[in-house]
Amino acid sequence: MQWREAAFGMALVMAGGTAAAQSRPPFPPTTDAAVTYRVESSARGVPPSIEVRWSAAAGRMRVDGGMPGYALLDPAAGTAVVVLEGLGVMLDAPRAAGMDQLASLEHARRFVRRGSTVVAGTRCTEYEVSGRDAVGTACLTPEGVPLRLDGQDGHGRTAHLEATSVSLTPQDPAIFQPPPGVRRVNTAALGKQALQMLLQGQAGGLAKP
Repeated sequence: MQWREAAFGMALVMAGGTAAAQSRPPFPPTTDAAVTYRVESSARGVPPSIEVRWSAAAGRMRVDGGMPGYALLDPAAGTAVVVLEGLGVMLDAPRAAGMDQLASLEHARRFVRRGSTVVAGTRCTEYEVSGRDAVGTACLTPEGVPLRLDGQDGHGRTAHLEATSVSLTPQDPAIFQPPPGVRRVNTAALGKQALQMLLQGQAGGLAKP
């Protein structure tokens, strides 16, 4: 799933979530936000851009772009679902599908402040970040919204995300919840080919009760 590479890029350089209190910037963001990113990655099949939205109250993320449907992520709970609203289903994303990287938010080691800059017309503070599973740099707004991310994980995978548009405005809480009436599909029970067909919108029969 292409969303997992986006989540990997996001988590890769934000692996500093539990750094020492005196140097720890806020993350997840303390305000609602919607950010469009230009994406570059060593992983295959990564979309050139994604939109990530945050709900500060719910502590959840939504990722749109480069795939059918969208992903809803709850980093604190370590869960993610991919919603294919057109097919009336949502898929439980297994932990291996990007959630190990998101879990690295809980295993931060260090933030080192390196100055400030402006990305997409918004000022942010630059940090060097090191964690148990990743190293990199992050540029965050005072509210903790990442505007530029670069990093490498323990497997040598690299990612670069840079904001092209930023909106620090309230987000509709409903977009962070699966829509009513969608049916949950157990991805573990699907073969790889069936899952790929479903993601491509070619297995409509699986979406019917």
